[in-house]
Amino acid sequence: MRKCGFSTIDFLPWILIGSLCFRGIQGCGPVKADIVLLIDESGSVGRRNFPKQLDFCNTLIDSLNIGADDVRIGAVTFSDDPVFHFALDAHTTSTDVKTAISNIDYKRGGTDIAKGIDYVKDTFLTSANGDRSGVADYILLVTDGTSSGAATSGQAAIASGITIWVVGIGYEVEPYQQELIDIVTPQDDFYFFASDFDDLTNIAPQVAAVLPCPYFCGEWAISYASPVTLTQFLGTNTGEMYLLNDAVYDINCCAVISGWEFYANATGDVTMLVWRNRGAAYELMGSNTITVTASDVGKVKNYTVPVGQRIGVVAGDRLGWYSSGTDIIPYDYCNTTQNENCPQSTMSTTPGGGLPVLGSMFDWNALSGTADRGYAIQAYTTNSKWLFFLEIKG
Repeated sequence: MRKCGFSTIDFLPWILIGSLCFRGIQGCGPVKADIVLLIDESGSVGRRNFPKQLDFCNTLIDSLNIGADDVRIGAVTFSDDPVFHFALDAHTTSTDVKTAISNIDYKRGGTDIAKGIDYVKDTFLTSANGDRSGVADYILLVTDGTSSGAATSGQAAIASGITIWVVGIGYEVEPYQQELIDIVTPQDDFYFFASDFDDLTNIAPQVAAVLPCPYFCGEWAISYASPVTLTQFLGTNTGEMYLLNDAVYDINCCAVISGWEFYANATGDVTMLVWRNRGAAYELMGSNTITVTASDVGKVKNYTVPVGQRIGVVAGDRLGWYSSGTDIIPYDYCNTTQNENCPQSTMSTTPGGGLPVLGSMFDWNALSGTADRGYAIQAYTTNSKWLFFLEIKG
């Protein structure tokens, strides 16, 4: 059963619970937010890398419930000066927002982060640009540089009620990350670092995990049945990849994967996967690799995902796994006569080249599922502690 979870912030006044959760099978939510993308277009970014920032922003849009009455998105770029691109109420669907982001032109110049933050705070966030009274305001700053006064401007924005997330990129930022962290202090978990522009794909799930979402999963176990009850049979494949594609595994809310549990029938590495349906194919959004030792065999293996490695999940995502060696996770047969939730479409394949890299696409739709098998695996979700704070304004 899904429930709203507050254990991570025990000090949260109970008076807020009514505004954060409602009773129902969907879990917690819904969320309204006004988010401004503040994107670096300075000369150091370059014409080749600028579209990678836009693609990163579009990936995050897929994690949000875009709508006129839900999450609104506006966009500003900055170099020596800020440049307005589109207002918060200009686009009301994910498709339109992503198209508008992709159409942002690249200029060049210096890197004045302070001027960009000040512009959003003092000029952009107005009712004329679609900013709503009583709805939380956010800035997502994406930059490959630092600049004097940025922390002062960031703290002034936070003091005015704006929440800021910062994504720092590349070798020029790395020695000076504290300057960017100072923008969001004391909420240091709102700072993210990508080693280069290509690494934005890898950190996207971490950033998505702190974004507002339509419904929070809370503390929830995603499984067909307890792994200890599904141990009778083990496949004989090597290098096999699986996708759990049945309604019993449906995710229709968002959270982070806090743990994995499975019955281990052999030693080796198991890589747990989260896939996102992109229509024609599925995109690999995140992975956690777990090593099974001899002492783990013949029992349930519990793995708590370190906070920095937790994968953000949203409605429609699918779970799976990959074993580089022989199969490790067993299964048992079932049928829908005895249990209506008996999985009917577990997919598996041996991918050429081994485990796909994060961000790659795979056409699971081209495969047929195997019926009447319940695998000994389940995932646990929780709400990132920051997901709650994103609801609070004033």
